[in-house]
Amino acid sequence: MTEVSAAPTKNPEELYGIFPHDGGQYDMLEVIERIVDGPEFEQFKEDYGKTIICGYGRIDGGRLVL
Repeated sequence: MTEVSAAPTKNPEELYGIFPHDGGQYDMLEVIERIVDGPEFEQFKEDYGKTIICGYGRIDGGRLVL
């Protein structure tokens, strides 16, 4: 079931500035906040590992599991 979508918390146009030109590291949560609907992303076991992101959210009202 798809629900009503909401604008992302942060501006999606800023995605281009997140990724370094040299292919270096970037903050994946910054990417997620510019893609998922509003404040819908809920991290699951966020302290489990530094290189792992698991959570639930919505994109255009549809459910998303990362």
